[in-house]
Amino acid sequence: MSVYVPTPTLFLKTDNKKGSDKKPLWIRFPRINGKEVKFSFGKRGKAFRFSEEEWDNENKRPYDMELAIIIDNEFSQIKKAVNKAVINEEEITIDLLRKIVENENVDESRNASFYHFFNKYITMQEKKGSMSDGTFKSYMTTLRALKSFREEIKVREINAKLINAFDDFLIKRGNESGDGDVKGSRNNRLRHVRAVINFIEQRQRIEIENPFRRGDVVIPKLEPNGTFLDFDELDKMYKLIRKIKIGTPEYRVLIMYLFSCFTGFRISDVVDIKWKNIDFKKNTFIKEAIKNRARKKRKLAVPVFELAGKILELATENDINNVELENNIFLEVKGDINEILRELAEQIGIEKYLTYHSSRRTFATLAILQGTDLQILKGYMGPLFSGYLRNNKKKLGIKSEKSKFGKLCCCRI
Repeated sequence: MSVYVPTPTLFLKTDNKKGSDKKPLWIRFPRINGKEVKFSFGKRGKAFRFSEEEWDNENKRPYDMELAIIIDNEFSQIKKAVNKAVINEEEITIDLLRKIVENENVDESRNASFYHFFNKYITMQEKKGSMSDGTFKSYMTTLRALKSFREEIKVREINAKLINAFDDFLIKRGNESGDGDVKGSRNNRLRHVRAVINFIEQRQRIEIENPFRRGDVVIPKLEPNGTFLDFDELDKMYKLIRKIKIGTPEYRVLIMYLFSCFTGFRISDVVDIKWKNIDFKKNTFIKEAIKNRARKKRKLAVPVFELAGKILELATENDINNVELENNIFLEVKGDINEILRELAEQIGIEKYLTYHSSRRTFATLAILQGTDLQILKGYMGPLFSGYLRNNKKKLGIKSEKSKFGKLCCCRI
């Protein structure tokens, strides 16, 4: 795929000054959004001036060889700067070209602000379509945390001592707010810092210390096994639906996840369910399940519980055309589902390291808390969940918890 690079040209501009046969030298770029892009061309803020006799219009340079070399050097520097901006996927604007021509570029060196590159990285990812709204908000949370830690950080100041001090700052802040060591938040914050350091080093070609690569800074590893949402956290996730724009990756991940929290479905089942799999007369899902290692399949009739039914309404995204028998109920998600899920949880203050599979543990655990018969639950969730259910039953005892959603129903299948 070809990349568009705006090619500049030099020309003598008609001068209204009387008494002089010399015209100022200007540089012109292709139009941007219909607007002419041209600037005075010179050194130290003063334009070069030439008469028609002094200017070789065919080759776009003065006949004077010494001046021609100076102008060629300046012109080459401008073209290199434009090419670099294109390579770095910066938006080519009139203001950017003006700064390049006038040599007013931001200090792209070790003395530059780390926060400048942080914003630059976010902008680049957004333009590529690689950053969802949730990811953007998460990165902005990291930037605010960094600025709370240090008002300014230079690229040359990045090292293991500084980043570990930032991690200690996050732990202290978490303890002071009663949230503990906030492993989930620290995991995100440090991953974002690492991404920007890699961007500066690999894409900007600026020398920067990378303590992550050497292992001098370790991102907290979070153990996903056993993680589930309690009733209050599930309630927060459910209420978050109203704040998420319909049709976005965040919206689709959220309703899929909640659907599994209310039904115990695996993600492999959720992404395959079609509208034709619903028996509206009996209010059930019909799906195939693996019965045993011989991979003999059997049909399962799974009730459409009340809250799962509400999620189905949301899955249409207010477009009746989405409801076709052969259509999947849940629309395609672009992006990493688990990463988006954790970003959603972070927005509402859930510090747990969530994966999509935690929805099944959530369903099972809350069902236990509500007093659901363990044998019924085993039959519903499958034999691989037996150990988890047995261990959680012991940990939770016979204590039951009142749900804001009503009884989570389980049935024999």
